[in-house]
Formats: sequence, structure tokens, C-alpha cells
Amino acid sequence: MTEPRLECAADPEPVIRSLASVEAPRVTDFLWRTFVATYGHVGSAANLELLRARSYDPEIQRAELASGDIEHWVIECYGAWAGLCQLRLRTPAPDCVALRPALEVGRFYFDLGFQGTGHAARLMTHIKQRAAQQGAAAIWLSVWKQAQQAIRFYEKQHFVAVGSMTYWYGDEAKDDWVMQHPLPRAQD
Repeated sequence: MTEPRLECAADPEPVIRSLASVEAPRVTDFLWRTFVATYGHVGSAANLELLRARSYDPEIQRAELASGDIEHWVIECYGAWAGLCQLRLRTPAPDCVALRPALEVGRFYFDLGFQGTGHAARLMTHIKQRAAQQGAAAIWLSVWKQAQQAIRFYEKQHFVAVGSMTYWYGDEAKDDWVMQHPLPRAQD
């Protein structure tokens, strides 16, 4: 069954805004719901619950939102969140990311109903601009090697696979591509 595509009728410019720590419960719900919808089938139920406890707890999200080490951005249409992305400012890039300094694009998650609307490209453009403003020469991310739809999107956004790394789905190791994208330097 195909998810219905949601549009921002009469809303030509969806809003991209940063998130605050008071929004941690909504962030947690959105991240968990979209993760399960996309990847809930790839591992055991026990490992999915373990992953939830390790990564998708509201207190973890609250701490990340308050840390200053991670920017959280959401694109929304009339209050409905289409997608959410983290720009991780202090995560060391793996050795295969040659361009430095490089910032990590973490948790680029989209509601299934908004996929294919162009909002993901808008949010990624915003993230590229933010990273360039921070002085980054590149952005990088990891993506499960079997997530073909996500890989196609990143390739359209001019990311290139430069290596691989392990993602822990609970206690199950999954193979991810590491992809990087060079950035123009921000003008002073």
C-alpha cells in the first residue's frame, strides 16, 4: 500500500525552523515513528526495542537539543512536520571523508506522506547552507547500503559514497555507506 502524498496546499513556502529542547517529546515521536516506518522491518523486535532505549528516549533528545553540539531543523507545513534533520557540529568524520572540516548530517528523516514533494531537497539545501556558514568544507552522512530510495536521493543531492561503516541496530551490525558532499565556502 502506498502512503498518500501530503502537499502544503496554498502554502508555497513550507517553514524551515530550528527546534528547542522543550520540543523533545515531539522530536522523539517524529524520529521514532519515521524510523520504524522506514527501517522497522530490518531487524528483530528485541533489537528494535534496544535501539529505541539507546537512541530514541525523550531525555536523550532533550539533551541533544540543549547541547549546542547539534542543530535540529524541521520543515513543516501548517504545523505538520514533513521532515527533520540534525546537523552535528562536533562529530568526528571517519577517515574516508577526505574534505575537512566536515560536519555530519544526522537523522535526515521524512514522514512517508511527504516523500516525493520536494521538501527533502529544500531541507537539504538549508543544511548545506548552514554547514557552509559554519566553515565546513564538506558534509557527510551514513546510510544503510540497502536503503536504495535514500541513496538515490543523496546521489541527486551530489553526495558520493567514499567508504563504509557499521551501524548498530540494537545488537545487530548493519553495513552503511559513508557519503560526502563538498561545500562552497561561505562568503564573509
